[in-house]
Amino acid sequence: MKSAKYCILIFMYMFLGDSLLLAQDSYELLSAVNVHNLSANEYRNCLKTQSVALNPSTKKVYVAGILSNDASVIDLETNTVVGSIPLPKNGFQLMSLFCDPELNRLFAYTQSSDGDQPTSLYAIDLSDNSIVDSYDFGEVVCAFIPDTIHHRIYCTFNNKTLISFNSMNFTDKSEINLAYKGVMGHIHPNGDTLYLASQNAGGKAKFSVYHLPEFSYIRDMGLPHHPSLGEMGEVFVLPEFDRIIMAGLLCLEIGNLAGDSLAYFDWNGDYSTDESHGPEYDPATQKFYITQKAGYEYEGIGGRYSKLIVVDPITLKEYHTKIGLGSSQLVVSENPHRLVITHMEDGNVWIMNLDNMVLSGDSAAFTGTTIVDVASSVENFVYDPNRGDLYISNRLGNNSLSKYNFNKGILDDFFAGNWPVNVQIDPELNRLFAYSHFESAFYVFNLPDLKSPQKIRLTDIPEARTDQLDDMVIDTVAKQLYVVIPERGVIGILNTETLELLPTLTIPGFVVNDNYGGPHSIQLAFSQSPNRLYCMDIITCKLYEFDRDNNFAFIKTVDLLSKVNKTKLTSNWHSVNFIPELGLLALANSLYDPAVADITKTLAAVDVYIATSSDKSKLYFGKFEADDTVKLFEFNPSPLGILREKILYKDGFYEPTFLYIPGKEWLVLGDLISTNIRIYNLLADAPVNVENDLNTQPADFVLFQNYPNPFNPVTKIKFTLPTVETSYMTSLRIYNILGKEIITLINEELSAGEYEVEFSTEGGGSKLATGIYFYILNVGNQRLGKKMCLIK
Repeated sequence: MKSAKYCILIFMYMFLGDSLLLAQDSYELLSAVNVHNLSANEYRNCLKTQSVALNPSTKKVYVAGILSNDASVIDLETNTVVGSIPLPKNGFQLMSLFCDPELNRLFAYTQSSDGDQPTSLYAIDLSDNSIVDSYDFGEVVCAFIPDTIHHRIYCTFNNKTLISFNSMNFTDKSEINLAYKGVMGHIHPNGDTLYLASQNAGGKAKFSVYHLPEFSYIRDMGLPHHPSLGEMGEVFVLPEFDRIIMAGLLCLEIGNLAGDSLAYFDWNGDYSTDESHGPEYDPATQKFYITQKAGYEYEGIGGRYSKLIVVDPITLKEYHTKIGLGSSQLVVSENPHRLVITHMEDGNVWIMNLDNMVLSGDSAAFTGTTIVDVASSVENFVYDPNRGDLYISNRLGNNSLSKYNFNKGILDDFFAGNWPVNVQIDPELNRLFAYSHFESAFYVFNLPDLKSPQKIRLTDIPEARTDQLDDMVIDTVAKQLYVVIPERGVIGILNTETLELLPTLTIPGFVVNDNYGGPHSIQLAFSQSPNRLYCMDIITCKLYEFDRDNNFAFIKTVDLLSKVNKTKLTSNWHSVNFIPELGLLALANSLYDPAVADITKTLAAVDVYIATSSDKSKLYFGKFEADDTVKLFEFNPSPLGILREKILYKDGFYEPTFLYIPGKEWLVLGDLISTNIRIYNLLADAPVNVENDLNTQPADFVLFQNYPNPFNPVTKIKFTLPTVETSYMTSLRIYNILGKEIITLINEELSAGEYEVEFSTEGGGSKLATGIYFYILNVGNQRLGKKMCLIK
C-alpha cells in the first residue's frame, strides 16, 4: 500500500521597501513560555490530581485532575509517564475516569465546578485516543457504576431513576425506576449481582440487590444501625468473605438476611465520605485499602499528610502508614502487583509495591515505592533583578518552587516545604521567602543558594489542616513579611533582616468557617503613609486596619459589603493593593480612602490594580474578560482617568496573575491552569508594519487554530513570525495522540512574515484514524502547539 500523500501549500506575505510604524493594540512581547513544557516531564499537566483508572491489559494507569486538560498515562512496569490523552472539558470539571479493558475504552464523566449542573459522560477509544461517544444527562448524576463484564454503565439520579448504558453505544440505553434514590453501588465480581445503596424519603439507608444483566429485583437489605448514608464512602463487595465493605462505617455480612437485619462490624476509624476514598480490595494480600485525606493532620509530623489504612476483612484489624498530601482515588493492579494512589494537593501519584508490604503491630510498611509527579501550575511569582530569575510557586504541582531564567530558558525545581503557596523576595537582602502552608513555616533562601533554606516555624500557629490558603506580602522598606492564615484568623510577621518572629496578630471579631477555602479568601496590603497594615476579608467584605507605628494596635473594622464588587474581589488572585500615588487602597476595582474610611470611587472598566510605573506617570490595571481576553489599562494618576487600553492575550488564560517589574518596566502575565507565562515590555508597543495599507507584518509569535476544525480531509494552519529577528529556524510537525510524529510540514529557516500551510490526508490511502492530533510549531527556542480533530 502506498504511503499517505500530504499536500503542503505555503503562502508568505513578503514586505518590501520602507514601512510605516504604527501602534498596535498590544505591547512588545519579550518572551513566551509554557512551564510544563520546560519541566523534566512534558506530561506534567494534571491539575488537582484526582482520578485514576487501570487498564490491566496494557498494565497502564490513566491519571487526571479536576482541572486537567489531559490524562497522564503511567506505565506500571517502568513507573514512568509515557504519554497523555486529551480530555473533554466544555467548561466542566472532570470527576472520574474508569476503563473497560476488553473494549479498550476509557470513560470520563464531568460536571460543572459548582456541582449543580448536568453531568456528561464520554467514551475515549484508547487505540487512537479519540472521543467516540458522549451523552449529556441534563441533571446531576448521583453514582456511576461500571460493569466491565456485560459492558454496561449504570447511572443513578436524584429523581429515583437509573439509566443503563451500553458501553459500546450510548444510544442503546434503558431507564429503570427505583423505589429509592441510589447513591452508590458495586457489582459482584462474577457480574451477576448489583448491590445498590439507597436512601428512602425518611433517610433510612438500605441495600437493594438486583440480578444482572436484566436488572431484575431480588431483595432489600436494611441498615438498622446506620439509618443515614451521609457518612458512607464507596462500596466494595467481597464474595469470598461474604462481606460488603463501606469505607468509613461498615463491614456487612451478605448472607445473613433474616428480615431487615444483618450482621455488621464497626471499627474505630472515622473515614467519612469527604475525607476518604476506597475501599479497593487486593485478592493476593486478602486486604482492602482505604485512604484518609487528612489522616495525620493532628499528629505534628510536619504537614497535612494523608493516611493509608490497610484492613483485614475478617478481623477488621487496621494497619496504617503515611502517604502524600491530599490523597484522592486509588486502584489495585494485580500484575504488576501495585497499589496506585493519586494526591490532589501535591500532584503526585504514589505507586506502592504490594509484594513488599510488611504488616506489624498497627503499622504498614512498604519498600520500593515510586512517586511520579504529574502536575504543574503557575500560582504566583516574584522576580530577582540581581540575577534575572523568575521564581514560581507551584501549589497544584509537585510541592516545589520553580526558577525560570529568561536568558537561558531553563526551568529548575527546588524544595520549599510542604505545600509552598506563596513566594516573596527582598533583592536588597538577596533573600527569597516561601511560606509552607501545611507546616505553618517560612523557608528562607539566601540567594543564589537554593539547597539549604532556613526553616522558621510559626510556633504559636498549629499546622494547617485545610486548603484555606494564606496570603503573603513583603514590605522591603520596613523589612517585614506578613502572612495571614484564614484557618486561624491570625497574621504572622517575620523581620526579613534579623529573621526574628514578631508577635502574632489576631484579627478581632473574625469567625473561622468553611467559606474560607480556596485562594486568598483573606488578603493583605500595607501603606507607609499612613503606616498601616490592612486585612481584607473578601468573603464578608470587612476591612481590618492595624497601626504599624503603634505595635500593630488594632484601629477599626469597616463593613464594605454593600460598597465593593464582591465578584471581582473573589475572582482575582490578589485583589487588595495600596496605591501610594493616590493614598488609596484598591479593593479590586473599588478605591478606599483610609482618611474617611469609605469607598470614594469605583473604576467600572477594570478588575484589579497591578502597579504604578517607575516614573509615577501611569497606574496599571488589569481586566480579565469572559472570552478569556486579558487586557491592561493605563490610567493617568491625576486627574484619574484612562489613558489607553491594550490586549495582552486572547484565548487560553483561565486564572491570570500579574507581576510588574519596576526599572525594566516589564509585566509578567501568568496563568494558573495553562501554565503559560508571557513577559511584555510596557515601554514599547508591538510594531505593525504597513505598506500601502496592505500586508500587515506580525509583531508576535502566533500559531492560529487550524481551519476548518474538525476537518476531513483538508485543513489550513496559519502562523506568524515577528520582526525581532530577520530569520528563524522553524519547524511545523503533526503528532498523534501518543506523541508519535506523523509528518514534518516545515523544517527550514524562514524570514519574518505570515505563513499558511495546507495539510491534507488525501491520496495514497492514508491510515490516519478519526481522532485528536497535535500540530507543534518550533521557532528558535519558542514552542507553540494546538489540537485539531480529524473526523472521517
